[in-house]
Amino acid sequence: MRLRPLLTLLLLVSLLAACGGGDPEVEATETPVAEVTSEPDPEPTEEPTKKPTPEATEEPGPVAPLTGEAIEDEALFDLSVVAVKIDNDADARPQVGLADADVVIVEPIEGLTRLVAILHSDGSGEVGPVRSGRRVDPQLFGAFEPIFAFSGAAGPNYPAIDGGFPNTVVNDRSQAGWRREGTRSAPHNLFIPLETIRERFPDATGPGATPVFAFDEATPAGGTATDGFTVDYGRFRTQSGWTWSDDGWVRSQDGTPHLSGEPDRNVEGAPIVAANVVVLTVETTGSQAEPVVVLGEGPVRIHRDGQVFEGTWSKPTAEDQYRFTTADGSDLPLAPGATWLEIHPTNGTYVPGAPVVETDATEG
Repeated sequence: MRLRPLLTLLLLVSLLAACGGGDPEVEATETPVAEVTSEPDPEPTEEPTKKPTPEATEEPGPVAPLTGEAIEDEALFDLSVVAVKIDNDADARPQVGLADADVVIVEPIEGLTRLVAILHSDGSGEVGPVRSGRRVDPQLFGAFEPIFAFSGAAGPNYPAIDGGFPNTVVNDRSQAGWRREGTRSAPHNLFIPLETIRERFPDATGPGATPVFAFDEATPAGGTATDGFTVDYGRFRTQSGWTWSDDGWVRSQDGTPHLSGEPDRNVEGAPIVAANVVVLTVETTGSQAEPVVVLGEGPVRIHRDGQVFEGTWSKPTAEDQYRFTTADGSDLPLAPGATWLEIHPTNGTYVPGAPVVETDATEG
């Protein structure tokens, strides 16, 4: 009966063996790996377009008020303007000072013409031959407010002249500084230094900085090319000829070259050249004292840059400067430089085309 306990013991050992065994098998698990995702390359961006730096524009500098030409010394604005009545007879040529004048006016008088030299930005030394003033002079050029030098005047003309020109230098009033040139015949030989004229009125004011005319270096539209022209003054017995050249408009008078020279008449003169020639057509009156009407308005021809431009001149009062306008009323500008104003009576003629000039002829 000892067999049953033995069998029971064997059974227990078997059960213990089954339960004891080795370590239980561990199922392998993969360690999760973080997924690496690559970011797409950024789209290339265009550099912003740089706006070009605008070029610095120079402010226009000061200009001479009577010529529109650039100047460096603004003291010119305070320098007094001088007007001198110049003889235009054949025996008076070559005149002195015309080449230095900023503006020259051809003025009809009794059966002939005289010249008015308006001097400001240039000139020195003697000017002449000097002749008499006229009653119309304040209306014609009083707006320049010049010191006016003239030889004398008829008695009835003095009130108008003195009223229009506070500062005058007159030979007939026995003022110092005048002289007669021995190489010329009287009355075509009276001269005075420009410096003497200014010294007599040291407190005379200048024209200031505002140009007296409209100036523009650019040639305006609407012109007609021309190689020259002649202004025939009819009963005032003068023919002003102008021929276009590389230097500007070259003047002749009565078929011979018009020269600007020295008081000594034996010294050869130089051609007179202008940047602008303005032909103002004016009415005549029949009066000896005031033969033409210089106030109001009328037709004008402006010659510049080898072209002629037609428009209107206007001058309402003696205090106004001449203004030149187109058909729409805008300014008709002059070229910077010297200007000649031809006060042309309606009984004269304007002849287009270069004048015939006797280049080998000598004046006087």
